[in-house]
Amino acid sequence: IGSLARVIMSDNAMSLRFLALANSAAVSHGRETRDLRAALVKLGLRRVRNVALLMGMHDMVPSGDSRQWLDTSDFWRFNLATASCAQGLAWLRGSRQHEDAWLAGILHAIGLAAMAQRASPEMARAAELAQESGMTLADAEMRVFDFHHGEVGGRLLREWHLPTLFADSVEFLPEDFAPGELPVETAEMIALLREAVLTVRAIGFGDNGDGDEPCRPEDLAERLGLPEPAMQALADKVDREVQEISKLIGLDVPADLFAATLAK
Repeated sequence: IGSLARVIMSDNAMSLRFLALANSAAVSHGRETRDLRAALVKLGLRRVRNVALLMGMHDMVPSGDSRQWLDTSDFWRFNLATASCAQGLAWLRGSRQHEDAWLAGILHAIGLAAMAQRASPEMARAAELAQESGMTLADAEMRVFDFHHGEVGGRLLREWHLPTLFADSVEFLPEDFAPGELPVETAEMIALLREAVLTVRAIGFGDNGDGDEPCRPEDLAERLGLPEPAMQALADKVDREVQEISKLIGLDVPADLFAATLAK
């Protein structure tokens, strides 16, 4: 914690973000924290790791005129909602992976960020092809690049020495694979991520560039096999967490969008 605090203190903006998070309603429980070290202890190493990676990923995504194929704010809304939804679904399913599901959700589209940074015009063509043909963005990318964003994301995470679970889950998320072809924990994480992406797309919370028809919100509970109270709890969790985390990266997110859409 001491070494981590010294690294974070070298960046004033990051220090303020972690203090703000530690003093948020969901974490502080009414007890104010003014010291960065105490804030990191309260947040825990896993959450600090997750938020630090989120900030780093946020900084690498181009904004403004540098990419026209997907709105940056929509991209981040989608990623934050997917991360929170994946973690919530893991809890509801009793999965041991609930601690890692949030980070996997944030990282699941990191290949899109890298491709937007390095090949924005080609990504624009792939996104247009996906929208016009109704195919997935990954399939359209294969037409344009001969590889897809999952492969790029997996390669990046391996170069960053992240655990194999994350790299494999990100790489194989857009692909079809046979039962037993991947390790059980990887297949389970991919199943969680796919359910989260399905849910977020149905709600219309941001955009991930896919052109295929999303599931209707009224069909979600049946598709996920969850009772209405569980769906409502999941929606409340996503709304609350996306609001809190979005403030760290300066993103304006509509309040209670998940819950309001499900209620309709």
